[in-house]
Amino acid sequence: MKFTHNQPTKIHFGIDEFEKLGELAGQYGKRCLLVMQTDNPTFEKLANNTQEQLKKQGFTVQIFDQVRPNPTEMDILKGIQLAHEFNPDCIAAIGGGSVIDSAKVIAYYAIDGNADWQAFSDSNYKFKSQPSFKSNVVSLITIPTTAGTGSNVTQAAVISDMNNKKTTVFRQEFFAKETIIDPKLTLSLPASLTASTGFDAFCHLAESYYNGQFSPLCEQMALTGLKIIGEVLPKLMSENKIEYREQMALADLYAGICLSNGGGNAPHFYGEIISSRAYKVNHGCSLAITFPHFAKIAYNERMKTIIDCVKQSGSANENGEDAYEIMIQFLASIKLPTSLKDYSLDAEALENIRHDYENQTRFEMNEREQRLIASILN
Repeated sequence: MKFTHNQPTKIHFGIDEFEKLGELAGQYGKRCLLVMQTDNPTFEKLANNTQEQLKKQGFTVQIFDQVRPNPTEMDILKGIQLAHEFNPDCIAAIGGGSVIDSAKVIAYYAIDGNADWQAFSDSNYKFKSQPSFKSNVVSLITIPTTAGTGSNVTQAAVISDMNNKKTTVFRQEFFAKETIIDPKLTLSLPASLTASTGFDAFCHLAESYYNGQFSPLCEQMALTGLKIIGEVLPKLMSENKIEYREQMALADLYAGICLSNGGGNAPHFYGEIISSRAYKVNHGCSLAITFPHFAKIAYNERMKTIIDCVKQSGSANENGEDAYEIMIQFLASIKLPTSLKDYSLDAEALENIRHDYENQTRFEMNEREQRLIASILN
């Protein structure tokens, strides 16, 4: 048996682990750039408390809070320029996937003060074969506030260009030096975002497991994580218990590690097209549209194992149609819409999605792919 397992990020997991931020950041120096959102009272309070905590420990702190969902190149460039002027010893990203992905690119280019977007868009490196490009990268600490992004332990960042086309960029330097996973930070997440981010974690686990390209270590993580989400996420819709949050945070950690070693598949690719063309559909919600169709069209023994993790007792799971129905039932239990029709998208958005699907080059446009696209769009 031979395998390679890639996870260079040091993981700090547990309730109240967030209190260690100053200690961990202090390993890199005393100038810390916080990347986070402050556009609601919860995040504003967290930002103020974090700055106060770090300043008491002797840090000089700057904050970049101009991060939007689906961050664009121009959004991130503002952060790069601020970081270049501030000259931080480390960057702490506190938030969901958009915040953490932005912080990865900011840390990558902070010393340069500018970004080579063309080099990013020209990248064709597979998730396991991306080379190291730079040595002058600012140390990054990631602190997720959702249990679904996985980005805190991956080497990927999703960036939108000025035409809202999303590109997933892989760099070894995007791996954070440290990640702090404190389930208490997810307690304030509303049920709708708990569901959509939790289903994102489910898809990270499912797609990487389906690909079958990773190590036996990830094989067990994937199956354990899928079972946790299948059992716990529906309960979280009505009971906001810290023990459920803790289990979801663990499943999300497994999901990020599995994704960084096993890669994604069609649900993420087609979901990102939806969320880039229809702003009202967030990333996790787009996966609730694409994944059931993938389960139906791409059904095999691995998919059967995935679906078994969420099926209700007594439900049949013998073919793609069964898998589709089980996924629809599970998504109903966490109150996520499963069709483009549920979002009342305008004709232009639907046509843009159709155009991008029919002209994609990521997957060979064979009979299966045509069936999958038709099924999603129907």
